[in-house]
Amino acid sequence: APERFSALLDSVAGRQPFQSAFAMAMSFGGTVALKAAARDSRIGGLLSVGPPIRHFFQDREWWPRVPQTTKDALAVTTRMSEQALPEALAPLALEDSELAAIDAPVTAVASLRDEILPTADPLLLRAKVPSARVVAYDDVHGSPRHLLDTRLLTFAALTEFSSPRRPLLVGAARFATQLRRSERNLV
Repeated sequence: APERFSALLDSVAGRQPFQSAFAMAMSFGGTVALKAAARDSRIGGLLSVGPPIRHFFQDREWWPRVPQTTKDALAVTTRMSEQALPEALAPLALEDSELAAIDAPVTAVASLRDEILPTADPLLLRAKVPSARVVAYDDVHGSPRHLLDTRLLTFAALTEFSSPRRPLLVGAARFATQLRRSERNLV
């Protein structure tokens, strides 16, 4: 699936030349986008909400706590039985070499009461991707009670991507200040 990002960028570049693109990918799409960013330098910025990194895919002790709806969705998406999922999903984990290869700024939302992802995943992202900014909210997976905060974070990340050498616009700076007030520490 990471190749699809590159194929999409190839298609766009054939119609409209560009230097870099900003990827917004939620949850498992964020995993795919991170893998793509490790391989394709045209991804110049990335924002994700709740991307599984490694522990979700490989921690056998975590798997029994994953909600049944998530397991059902993964079984349908992968066309595999629930029993086959842990072994089949393990290779999707991001390796240290992939995380280290990501040069683009990464912004990720983490949820302190995430019922799908272990806290170890956003901590790993923050530790292994030097450009990663992980923002944590006291919420469940996807931080649905923090949609405005996530919108502000998205706006700030897009503004920084589109004008990296210029200071943030006045409005974006105000949004970023509001955003910082709502952030929480992961640990």
